[in-house]
Amino acid sequence: KSGIPKDETNSCVIAYKMIKNHFPEIGGISIRMEKMIPHGSGLGGGSSNAATVLKGLNKMYNLGMENKILETISAEIGADVPFFIRGGTQVGAGVGNELGPAELVNGTYLLIIPDILINTKEAYSQIKKGLNLSKHKHKFAGSLKELNDSFTFIQNDFEQVIIPAYPEIGRIKKTLSKLGAKFSSLSGSGSTVFGIFDEEADAKSAKSCLQSQYQTVLTLPTNHGI
Repeated sequence: KSGIPKDETNSCVIAYKMIKNHFPEIGGISIRMEKMIPHGSGLGGGSSNAATVLKGLNKMYNLGMENKILETISAEIGADVPFFIRGGTQVGAGVGNELGPAELVNGTYLLIIPDILINTKEAYSQIKKGLNLSKHKHKFAGSLKELNDSFTFIQNDFEQVIIPAYPEIGRIKKTLSKLGAKFSSLSGSGSTVFGIFDEEADAKSAKSCLQSQYQTVLTLPTNHGI
């Protein structure tokens, strides 16, 4: 697919080389990639691919690495790769690689994935120019218990640079709120926008309204993997 690197910059190739550096004796692998998570959608598609390769090599070659070791190695590939070693619901500190368990936010989640590809590296570059990140520190993990009652303290800073550049994303966010979402936000650096609904019926109704225009995914969060 266009935009997905097929050379040594691909996250899967980087993951293989990372393990090869630690275990030179391992052999080669053949990777067939079927992208289910759209490229440039802010859903961690590339990072989860890298984590899967690390976990697969660990199992295939009986390397005996525990998750903590895999997380340490994976952090060298990207800040959010460690998250996908365990998956589930977690809170990330530091640059996102210091992980801890998190409580679920109750509700039904509707993901809206517009046909917009956002370059994560460029998005981070823009956000560093426009924001003083030191002013936006918040003890997110300590506030998770409040999530089911109030979302007032939650803000994705990427929205300040992404929505002005892609107004359609802002319109999707507003539409989700109008359709009954108790909270809506950009996912990561985008382009996916998600809404959290108290009632599954309302989420299904919103999906029906938007599925002719966008790729939509309806899901319930789980604590699987924690």
